[in-house]
Amino acid sequence: RESGEMYLTRGRSAIAVQQAANLEALALVGEGDYAAAERALTRFMDEVGWEAESFLLRAQARRTQHRNEESLADVNRAIDLDPASAPAHLCRAKLYADRGSVAEAERDFARAVELAPRWVGARLARGNFLQVWERFEAAKADYDAALDVDPAFARARSNRGLLHFQLGR
Repeated sequence: RESGEMYLTRGRSAIAVQQAANLEALALVGEGDYAAAERALTRFMDEVGWEAESFLLRAQARRTQHRNEESLADVNRAIDLDPASAPAHLCRAKLYADRGSVAEAERDFARAVELAPRWVGARLARGNFLQVWERFEAAKADYDAALDVDPAFARARSNRGLLHFQLGR
């Protein structure tokens, strides 16, 4: 993994540094080192400026560390920079759901699905949220939509099966 500092020393553009920082952060997240991912993003972006994806990555790293208020601030900045980012809206929906802000969570889940209707991850996440709040028919619709896109999507199939059990079908 090549660090963003290597890009700086070789005279690369700010965009290359941002991409390097994002890649380094993704690698660190993959290794489970969320705090290091956050530090890497902050260090590089403080030097060259921020972009929506960097804010989103840092928000996800902070959410994993249960630093939800800081995560929410970052994801809000990501959405300010890129209002059409389905992953940012999904991240914010999960943060709102974590704190029990149902209406706000529902709004952002809907926006994520609207922006990326064939993204099975957004459909699954919204279905899970709806299932927890016992909105079973709406949850089933999301699981079905995810399975229409990817019939082999095991988690959607499993969750839909659990939903049928809950409904006594």
